[in-house]
Amino acid sequence: FYDKFPSVMSKAPERSIGIGAHSILKDNGEIPNEFDEVIGKLRSGQRFSWNGVGWDTIRSVVSLTAAEIQQPASMLSEPDFRRPIEDLNGHNLTTLIHFSRAHPEREGENRIPFLLKRAGIEGTPEDIIERIKSGRKIYANRVTEDAMNGALRQVLPMMAEELQQPVSMLGVWDFTQKPLAVLNGRTASGLYQHLRLDSNRKGQHVVNYILERAGIKLTAEDVVTYIKTRTDNENKERRMYWDRIPGEEIGRLLKMAAEELGLPASMLKTEHLT
Repeated sequence: FYDKFPSVMSKAPERSIGIGAHSILKDNGEIPNEFDEVIGKLRSGQRFSWNGVGWDTIRSVVSLTAAEIQQPASMLSEPDFRRPIEDLNGHNLTTLIHFSRAHPEREGENRIPFLLKRAGIEGTPEDIIERIKSGRKIYANRVTEDAMNGALRQVLPMMAEELQQPVSMLGVWDFTQKPLAVLNGRTASGLYQHLRLDSNRKGQHVVNYILERAGIKLTAEDVVTYIKTRTDNENKERRMYWDRIPGEEIGRLLKMAAEELGLPASMLKTEHLT
């Protein structure tokens, strides 16, 4: 749905795009025939059973609703299903929640994740980034590890470029305190908190864990660039987190400093490093 119509999520329309999206999808043969019957019943407020309705149709209904409220379908919450939808003449999808709750195959799984999963709606890297930009919660049970890693590989370099520093040198402050234009003026605190609570982190420094998930390694050259950038920008209040730097890279830093001074690394003294 979003791959075919990226404008649905990239900019806010002046009015609901739901009906337009429905028409385009129908013309392209992307909506099952039973969709018209289901959408007609929803718009009229007619009571009906979702039992027997195909998951493809359910996916189309959910995606249409997500498009109207400007949120990725994979990140819809229960309140989103209960809110009035203009394209449904002010009706909502509360009956889908009841359908999911009573489904015999749910077996205790949360209602909305079960519904989305069965409808073939999965979180993508783009969904996660859109969620960060909107400042809304990232649902852990909607996001695969690969999708999150893909989102990190996209968003971290954008953050670092705006902050004018190596991506490997991003710190806690950059995630939790700094509003960024690339995130629509929001911080990345939601992303930080989501990964802070990740059970796979197991005590690792949160930012190191985030960078590791993105496949980003911190090097001695990055540290030099960071120190130089910090000095050039007179941004000296930014703390250097030496405990985040791998021991081998600190060793390389010392060798680089010794070579510049024309000394063996073993002869370096405190005054050479201050």
